[in-house]
Amino acid sequence: MMPKMDGVETLHHIKELSGCPCQDTPVVVLTANAVSGAKEKYLSEGFDDFLSKPVVPEKLENMIKKMLPEELLKEAADRSSGTNQTGIGAKKESALENLPEELLQIDGLDWQYADSAADKLERFYGQIVKPEQLEQYRIQVHAMKGLAATVGIMPLSGLAKVLEYAARDGKIDVVTSVTPIFLEEWRSYRRKLQGVFGIEDTAGKEVTDYSVLQALVEMLRLSMKELDIDQADRLVGQLLEYEYPDEIDQNIRRLAEAVTNLEPEETERLAELLIGQMGRQTDA
Repeated sequence: MMPKMDGVETLHHIKELSGCPCQDTPVVVLTANAVSGAKEKYLSEGFDDFLSKPVVPEKLENMIKKMLPEELLKEAADRSSGTNQTGIGAKKESALENLPEELLQIDGLDWQYADSAADKLERFYGQIVKPEQLEQYRIQVHAMKGLAATVGIMPLSGLAKVLEYAARDGKIDVVTSVTPIFLEEWRSYRRKLQGVFGIEDTAGKEVTDYSVLQALVEMLRLSMKELDIDQADRLVGQLLEYEYPDEIDQNIRRLAEAVTNLEPEETERLAELLIGQMGRQTDA
């Protein structure tokens, strides 16, 4: 699903590079193509290993542990039991052991990312008359298909698959009729899981002075301009602590997404938009 080159072509291009400091770094193919013989096919192309979607965290961790030099592996303290365990990070099994099995699949889901994914798909859907937007729509719904499958929400993953294939085949009527249903279902899972894992179980802080938040947005804009990503992340965290009117809230989430994706131009655009929106709130 990558533009210009697919995964196999990218691997071959990497192998052809000379003097690259990552020339001997293992390359793993991550793919939804898990049919019989797929692993052998990809390994024959030169990949070092194969990982199928949806990603199983334990498989990913074991693969990284196998590929990392032994001197880079460290013992991670399991804080719940006081014991040590080898791995990338300590597991949080004790914190989850009393939860119903069907809820374990969604622990750690990034709801900010999930919301922004829906917003992005909706933007592409609104401009679907342009051929390039249909391709962007297809790539976005493909990503959402994988996310839904990863957390075990298979009905959503199935709908996304229908939309992905419809976009690929140019079936605009299917895209038009199914997308609103898909987006409504996607966003409904936040409501269905309200209170689980702390999702919206506490209200955000009330905004008492929008000028303070305008200053935070301006600092964030400058941080991204100077590529001070750590500072930008901290400022995003502060902005997300507050409860906003719907329009501002949506743009705050888009701003957070732009910072996560390291998009200075989009950050600049959204920062200017938010400063204006917040200014109007102050005037009101």
